[in-house]
Amino acid sequence: MARRLGVIGLMNVQYAIQGEHIYVLEVNPRASRTVPFVAKATSVPVAKIAARVMAGEPLARFGLSEPRLEHVAVKEAVLPFARFPGSDVILGPEMKSTGESMGIDRDFATAYLKAQLGAGLRLPRSGSVLLSVRDADKPGIVDVARRLARVGFRLLATNGTAACLRRAGVTVSTVAKVEEAPPNVLHLFDQGEIQLLIDTALWADEIEGGRRLRLRALQRRIPYCSRLSIARAMVDAIERQQDWEPNVRPLQSYAQQHAPLKLFIRQPLTQSGDESKTIVEAVLRIVQDIGRDGGRFEYLTGNTPLSDQTFRENFEQSQGLPFNPANFRRYRLGQLRRADAFLYVRTAMSESGAFEVSYNVFAEPRAPMFFAVWKHAPIETTLLRELEEVCDVTYREFEEPEELRGDLECFFHRIAKAAAAPISPAARQNWQTEAERPKRNSLPRHDRGPRINKASNGSVTPSATERAFGGPAAFQT
Repeated sequence: MARRLGVIGLMNVQYAIQGEHIYVLEVNPRASRTVPFVAKATSVPVAKIAARVMAGEPLARFGLSEPRLEHVAVKEAVLPFARFPGSDVILGPEMKSTGESMGIDRDFATAYLKAQLGAGLRLPRSGSVLLSVRDADKPGIVDVARRLARVGFRLLATNGTAACLRRAGVTVSTVAKVEEAPPNVLHLFDQGEIQLLIDTALWADEIEGGRRLRLRALQRRIPYCSRLSIARAMVDAIERQQDWEPNVRPLQSYAQQHAPLKLFIRQPLTQSGDESKTIVEAVLRIVQDIGRDGGRFEYLTGNTPLSDQTFRENFEQSQGLPFNPANFRRYRLGQLRRADAFLYVRTAMSESGAFEVSYNVFAEPRAPMFFAVWKHAPIETTLLRELEEVCDVTYREFEEPEELRGDLECFFHRIAKAAAAPISPAARQNWQTEAERPKRNSLPRHDRGPRINKASNGSVTPSATERAFGGPAAFQT
């Protein structure tokens, strides 16, 4: 529908299902109230991404993938029926909710419980529950009844449901229906003897007394459900709250380990040939595999191999600007300032690549760098080779791109873990104190790897970088 209607961005669709037929009630090119819920639940800024796509950015740039969540989020509708005496709680295709609440936690039962509390509904911890279900739900209501009895509830049921439960060995008391002579279920409601209502025939208008039962439950603020699936969820939450100790946890804490890494990729552009493009494509495919396996990336500079024929066109299409050195430089350096990680795939010599590396080294903040150096395009200049003294850098030579997989996984895992770690006030104060000190000739190291040291006999001990790129002799400028 979006393609046929030419919609770019968010689109809201309302469906109705009747039997085996699906009907589209309306389609609106706008966000819905579900959008902020999805954004909070998945830590994906859906509205922000949609706005940037509407402004012309390609969707592929954001590195979206199926969220891998370790928590559950539940949305509950807030309905205004209690504010309008005499109104029926039966639902239809029109919008009746006036808001939503969100519950989020590591398990469904707690998340559902929080959503109910947020919507103003307090589930009972004990008391009596009235069960009245249609024939199709009677086999399934047995387990629900047993679980409620196990946590101390007294079971009440209408004739047919009570007979089903007794056959299953569940202790239950029979009560009269609304249309039967008193004392019936309405009297039990009025006397405060029912704390929970489970009636899966509640919405059948042909059942006499159904509307009166709905209204009475609403007037007495008694929790009720009309579907067996909802009944199971309620029982999950009731069981959970028996020993639940509420605690406060910031919403952002659920997203810390899932926050996408902003990845800046440097690849050969004007120096790129067919062989170089093939190698870059294989390396980027490994990065995408890592993203699908649990890491998430926002590709600041795209995630497709480029060539001297395509990188200008790609820039103009993605940025809506004419290609010239000033525009291209402003765009690249702006993205680099946002980066959490810098991946340099070196398959050919690149002066502009050296410029971006230098900018990252001496500007703030510095993104940790991973140099993937093809053996047939070794680094010749000292500027790019001995950077451990000034920034967090990893060098890896490779013949086949697959050799990089394990090292890339370790690199991204380390950066993601560091990005998610909370910053203590003491650490922040140390950083501020360090920033106020006079600048020194050599900056402190950010990694734990080997470095060049003077040996006791005055000779130079090769570092890991030297060993990888040809020894001390190769470091002559």
